[in-house]
Amino acid sequence: MLERFMKVLPGLEWTFAKTYARDWPHDYVVRSKTLAEDDFATVLAAICQRGRDEEFYSSKTRYLRHDGLLYWVTADGDPAGDPTAVVNRTFEQLSYQDRKSSGNLPGQKRWEELRPEFVAVDEQGRVGWQRTP
Repeated sequence: MLERFMKVLPGLEWTFAKTYARDWPHDYVVRSKTLAEDDFATVLAAICQRGRDEEFYSSKTRYLRHDGLLYWVTADGDPAGDPTAVVNRTFEQLSYQDRKSSGNLPGQKRWEELRPEFVAVDEQGRVGWQRTP
């Protein structure tokens, strides 16, 4: 399963989530737009089978940590049945768990100092990754 997951990843067209750039920077791929159905099934299976539940504030989400990155799926209900499900990724050190334990959640001074290491703003005010995931 993990081998198929690793083969799918390089072909995905990731989009930087501008809406969350300030506090929770990550990339995403929308199932119904740029993600082939068999690739989605591979990614979802890998996250479900090889991932683990971690907290995100008061909720639990299934995350797969792999090669320094964190992957998860967001959906309206069951991801397998949601045509608009989204696959997300970010750096492992930007996970809620890691940020909480190191004191750099949104609004905390440490995050304000650390954020420029990950998120850049260009001359036109566009936000994106400082370094590529």
